[in-house]
Amino acid sequence: MLPTDVPFADFGEVVEIAEDDDFVNARAYSDGLIVEMDPQMQRELIAEKYQIVGHDNEGFEAEIFFARGSETVGTIQMRDGPCEGIVTLLLTYTSPEKKKADDE
Repeated sequence: MLPTDVPFADFGEVVEIAEDDDFVNARAYSDGLIVEMDPQMQRELIAEKYQIVGHDNEGFEAEIFFARGSETVGTIQMRDGPCEGIVTLLLTYTSPEKKKADDE
């Protein structure tokens, strides 16, 4: 269910994946640092032909909003916790094809 061209699973251990309507939602845990994972995720998304359309990094939390063409297709959120030294990663993703089919 995870999109193969989104580098989500590369950054942590995926512990939950669920489909909800047109979206795939996933949760992972990592022992990495947000300040190191965030720029690397952006580079990998760009390498997979996504565009970064929004971004916020406060050190203890970060969000990346990414698109393909004119469609925003996903977000990756990173948050410190649930315990010290662990980062929770959250992915929300829909493919442009799903969005297009729903609009028709």
